[in-house]
Amino acid sequence: MQSRTFASVSVFNFWQNGFVSELTDIPSVESSVPRSRGLLQAEDLTSDPVAETVHYFWCQKKTFQFQHYVSVLSVVKALEPLSIVIHYSSKPRTSLYYTWLGDLVEALPNIVLDDLAPRIAHYVMYDSRKFEFSHYLSVLSCLHVAGLERVVLHGNVEPSSQWWKHLRVEENVTFSYTDPTNQIYGQNITQFPQHKSDITKFYVLLKYGGISVDPDVYWVNRIPDDILSYDAVLSKDWLKRLDWPDTLNIGVFIAKPNTQFLYNFLRAYRRNYRPYLYIYNGGCVPYKVYEKYPQSLHVDPHLQVLTFGPTYHPTWRSGYLHDSSGNMGNNSFDWRKDTLAVHVTDPKPASEFEGVVRLKRAEGMFADIGRYIIKKALKEDMFGPR
Repeated sequence: MQSRTFASVSVFNFWQNGFVSELTDIPSVESSVPRSRGLLQAEDLTSDPVAETVHYFWCQKKTFQFQHYVSVLSVVKALEPLSIVIHYSSKPRTSLYYTWLGDLVEALPNIVLDDLAPRIAHYVMYDSRKFEFSHYLSVLSCLHVAGLERVVLHGNVEPSSQWWKHLRVEENVTFSYTDPTNQIYGQNITQFPQHKSDITKFYVLLKYGGISVDPDVYWVNRIPDDILSYDAVLSKDWLKRLDWPDTLNIGVFIAKPNTQFLYNFLRAYRRNYRPYLYIYNGGCVPYKVYEKYPQSLHVDPHLQVLTFGPTYHPTWRSGYLHDSSGNMGNNSFDWRKDTLAVHVTDPKPASEFEGVVRLKRAEGMFADIGRYIIKKALKEDMFGPR
């Protein structure tokens, strides 16, 4: 993955049992602190006079102890930040003896405890018992590549295929019965069944938070904690729509519970829902909300790369917008480094994902991705002897 930087921000991680140690990216004010894969050096902390915000990412389900308390205080003394944010998906534990987190909050009035978006994937699939090998691969990629802890499939019919049964037995996967959403603000959802799934996923994210994933999305890198620290995250789409400067793609949607962007998004349908326009409701409306409330959404071009037939559409490249009726280009990219997920929008499924035998024998990017997911899930024995 390409390194991400934050304007006027210093980022640190708590790891395992140590202090502030192995750091992934260490951006700070005007990126003057060098990014390092090793330990933070003393000169790195003093090279900048002021860091506006220090971000800690609590990456464990353990107790906040004295060494963590000292770690935070040492950075405060060295950087004198205006604010400190501790991000977490599982809140640091305390006890009658280990009161260091409470002591820290009392000692530092500028500290904020901020939970991360939960590492839970949500799929929404209605009116079908079909759950194919391609869907199985997508779920495996959530758990074994993206680093998500649980997958929930929301729908009105639980799948009965062998691949779903494998997941239910072998993985942390559950089924949640959910009736289809048939109306939005009094308007019937009849033209496109996908709109029912979209509306459901928005309500699910609003209530529970997590990552909404389309069943044709395949994770190729772990989701870093810094992405989960935003209230809501989407990426842009490549398809040009009339006079719209951009659209957003909701195939991968990261959000914390009760996030403001989702409230505004759903409220926008009160006046702007168009049951006969497929892309408008899921792509144009959220972009309009983003224009109005840019602080409520983080747009990350490396969140996913959309593919359509033989063409790829990385939206971090200039000129990524195309009309589907014209030349759509073919911007190659390195799926191992450039993106978190690959979204195969056409064909459904990719021929390489039609079955185990096909994946084993196929060549090309999709075949490499599929075999990588199987390898990460420790399920290569399904391919049989070499």
